[in-house]
Amino acid sequence: MARRYRIGQPFRLLAAPWASPGWMKTNGRMNGGGELKGDLNGPYYQSYAKYLKKFFDEYHKNEIDFWALTIQNQPESGLEEDFPFQNMFMSNHTQRFREFAKQLLLPLFQKSEYTVNLKLIAFDDVREHLFVSASEISTKQSQSSMSESSNDQACSFLNQLPLLLPDFIVDGAKNFLNCPNEEEIKNPIDGIGVHWYVLDKHEDQNKIHELYNDKFIISTEACTGFDILADFGPRIGNWTRGWMYGHDIVHNLKNWAIGWIDWNICKKILNKIIKNIYWTITI
Repeated sequence: MARRYRIGQPFRLLAAPWASPGWMKTNGRMNGGGELKGDLNGPYYQSYAKYLKKFFDEYHKNEIDFWALTIQNQPESGLEEDFPFQNMFMSNHTQRFREFAKQLLLPLFQKSEYTVNLKLIAFDDVREHLFVSASEISTKQSQSSMSESSNDQACSFLNQLPLLLPDFIVDGAKNFLNCPNEEEIKNPIDGIGVHWYVLDKHEDQNKIHELYNDKFIISTEACTGFDILADFGPRIGNWTRGWMYGHDIVHNLKNWAIGWIDWNICKKILNKIIKNIYWTITI
C-alpha cells in the first residue's frame, strides 16, 4: 500500500512504537506495565535505540521511508500493571524523552540518509498531561523556567561577542566558565503528539503553541469503539461517532495541529452481509 500511494502524490508515514521486546522491559513482557531496564547509559536503552533504527533500515530495503517517529506511544499507560496489550512507560514528566532522543536516537539516525531528517515526536498521550510534559520536552522552557545564574548570563553575553573580539579570547572565556556549546543545548524534539481520548482541552494546544512555537503539534491517535464495557467494536451507520470525529478534527486544526490521524489504518469488517476492507484516511 505504501509503495502504491507514494507514487505521484504526497505520502507521509509515521511510526509509533508501543513496547520494546519483553526482555528489555522491567516486567519481562510486552504487555502490562513496565519500562526499559536500567538507565540511558545502560545496554537496554542502547539496544532499544538500535532496535528502532533497524525498523527503518528494513523498511528502506523495501523502498519505504518514514516522515516521523513518536518516541513512545501513550507512555503513561505503562504505569498500569495489568494493561491488556503492548505498552511501556517512559516518563513524560522528566527530560528522559529528550535525552533518549538526543544521546541515543539522533546519533544513529544521522548515519543514514533515509533517517537523518526523520521528525521526532514526543509526549504522544492524552492532553490532560500536556503542560507538565511540554515544559520538560522543550529546551526553550527548560532554559527560561530556571532563573539564570550569573554564569548563565555570562555565557549568554559571550555568545554575542565573536563579532567584537577575536575567537580565541571568546573561546577561552567559554571554556573557563564551562559554557555549553550549541550541540549540547540542541533539542532534537520536532513535535508534540496528542491523543483524542480527552475530547476537550483543545485550547491547551493553543497555549502550548504560544509557549513553544518551535514545536509542531499533531493529533496522532483517534478511534471510536475503544470502550470495552460501553461501546466496543464497529457500529455501522452510527453518526454520533461521525460527529465525534468531526468535532475532534475541527478543534485540533483550530488549535495549531498540523494533522489528524485515525489509528485504524485498515479495518476489516466480517459478518454475513459486509465483507469489505475499509481504509481510513489520514488528514
